[in-house]
Amino acid sequence: MIKKILVFGDSIAFGSNDWVVGGWVVRLKNYFAKTGQFCHVFNLAISGEDSSQIVARIEGEIFPRKSTEPEKKALLLVGIPINDTRIINNIEGGPEIDKIKFLENISKIHQIGDRNIDEIVFVGMTGVDEEKANPWQAVVERRIVCWRNDIIEEYNEIAKDYCKQNGLHFIDMLDVLEKTDLPDGLHPNEIGHKKMFVRIKEFLIKQNLIQSM
Repeated sequence: MIKKILVFGDSIAFGSNDWVVGGWVVRLKNYFAKTGQFCHVFNLAISGEDSSQIVARIEGEIFPRKSTEPEKKALLLVGIPINDTRIINNIEGGPEIDKIKFLENISKIHQIGDRNIDEIVFVGMTGVDEEKANPWQAVVERRIVCWRNDIIEEYNEIAKDYCKQNGLHFIDMLDVLEKTDLPDGLHPNEIGHKKMFVRIKEFLIKQNLIQSM
């Protein structure tokens, strides 16, 4: 069984907007504690980060935390950053990271994980409430930022297809959240994070990566 879980991602994996518990990753950590299972959960997600930034640091973050004992397996859990799909300044334009670069980054994360970690699971993107996220909070660092569900769905499908073709685990999250779970249009509240935790936990149990208690 898995004894270490290393989580990478953006503000959603970090736990932003869940002021009650602290996000789905904290809930996963608490699940192990409450059920008496020994498993270290490292939340290495950074708010605002995209897949290129994850690629730049992931190996350095994994190295000091990966298991050195064969029986203590480690899992890389990657929340695919919704920031890859964000559009800056021009609402009708394309994302900062184009589809080719996005796929390249997913592949690089896979390759790095493959040589350092026992198991890899990609967590798909969540949708947004476009009435609030297009644009999102108007101006961020003097830039107009927006998210569109059609682009999120396209990028999510690219990642999903890559995982299928390469025999990797993929947890689809597009149908998990409702608009009421997204008070700022982008980040899940405590209810949304709980829904994400349940989907992720049940998937890991079904794949025999963690135990059901």
